[in-house]
Amino acid sequence: MTAALALGGIGLALACLLCVARLALAGKEKRNASAVVDAVDALLPQTQCAQCGYPGCRPYAEAVVAGARTDLCAPGGPDTAARLRDLVRGEGVPSALPRPHEQVARIVAGDCVGCGLCLAACPVDAIAGAPQFLHAVVSEHCTGCELCVPACPVDCIQMVAPTVASGFPESARVAGESDVVERIAAAGVVGMGGGGYPTAGKIRAALAAGADCVVANGMASEPGATADTTLLRDHLDEVVAGLRLVGQCLGGDDVRLVLAVPPGSRLPRPAVEVDLPYPAGDERALVRHITGRPVPAGGHPTDVGVLVLNVATLFAVREAVAGGKALDRRLLTVDGADVWLALGTPLGALPVAAGTAGLRVNGLLTGRPAARGEVVEATTFAVDAAPKPSPCIGCGWCEPACPEGLAPENLHATFDAGRTDADAFACTECGACAAACPSAIDLVNEFRVLKRRTGDERLGRARANTAKARWEARDKRLADQARQARSRRETRLRAARQW
Repeated sequence: MTAALALGGIGLALACLLCVARLALAGKEKRNASAVVDAVDALLPQTQCAQCGYPGCRPYAEAVVAGARTDLCAPGGPDTAARLRDLVRGEGVPSALPRPHEQVARIVAGDCVGCGLCLAACPVDAIAGAPQFLHAVVSEHCTGCELCVPACPVDCIQMVAPTVASGFPESARVAGESDVVERIAAAGVVGMGGGGYPTAGKIRAALAAGADCVVANGMASEPGATADTTLLRDHLDEVVAGLRLVGQCLGGDDVRLVLAVPPGSRLPRPAVEVDLPYPAGDERALVRHITGRPVPAGGHPTDVGVLVLNVATLFAVREAVAGGKALDRRLLTVDGADVWLALGTPLGALPVAAGTAGLRVNGLLTGRPAARGEVVEATTFAVDAAPKPSPCIGCGWCEPACPEGLAPENLHATFDAGRTDADAFACTECGACAAACPSAIDLVNEFRVLKRRTGDERLGRARANTAKARWEARDKRLADQARQARSRRETRLRAARQW
């Protein structure tokens, strides 16, 4: 009897242990499944468009983990399908999907009847308005899912490309602004050193920042690009006149004017010979050398009270203000010779002996490849035949040459692999690594592409997170409304009748 009780107790204890283990394993399996769903959901574009047949990205992620197809997300395109396939179970080649293109909805105000049907159709509440009133799409929140388009009974919703903002921080217009700035804007003068920012906008930003120094950048640090040097030699008076006009816009006699030129230029004041290592024309290094003020990473010289303009830009400023001339020509270096050319001249018509690698604009170090069908623009200061690069040999010469302490060889490998790297944003595109590279690899242009690729991925993820949060908030709001409606109905049913 005692032995039977002992064996029964042992069996009961083992059964309890098995139950506990089973519950623990079930909990762990549930957590693992949730982690897989989270990983799948993170790869989806969060447009919440339901084109996959599920009511949102999270439900589709749960379905994929449960065995649904991975190639149903149209906004994500084939790239997302491939990532889902690799993450979940390595399926075969997915069905053909169109590549996604960025777009947002726009309501034609004159055709909108205020019916409100699009409000209910939007999964992220990106449409502002109320029934019987005009609606509008908040483009920053629109995911481009197109669900509002079929919901509109009068076809007043269009899908358009989103507006791209300028890269330079355009300040608000300053009260009492000089007519000089208006003439510069009307003439279409932009940064002619390669940046292309509207000069009037830079002057307004300098006014708003209280800038007290204007630097005319005549360093011409790109090897072989001598157009700025020739311009200073032949048109120094016009460049200085443009510099003084900009100085007058910022405050006249209280503003310091500096014409920065390389050593040995032997130009009269306000020229200042600046002896800097390559890249001598980098505006951050130039501002630090002349004023002693370091420009913050990712910032602009106007952040420290300095306005930097290229000498060709200042020549165009003088032409616009004093002569009333629009920007329609510029001096540029074509295959080693400095010539005046009208804007819009086809590059294929220029006397450049283009080899198998094609053409290159704005220098061999900091420039970019160009097609013969492109034209001379305001930012074009040099056109040459592009050298043919060789594969990277891993020599490491580019690393000590980088003034920012980056590892260009690693960034080059990241670019080749099609990945992204936030370190690329620290690159100032000075070309020092390209100057040191014995293989003539177009490192600067690669890093520009890497910046765009990384920025697009970062922006896309931020938009996806915002869209997901708005979808979840909308889902919660609808659930709360349904719960309140049920509560009101139950209250009415429980109420005593008067008859």
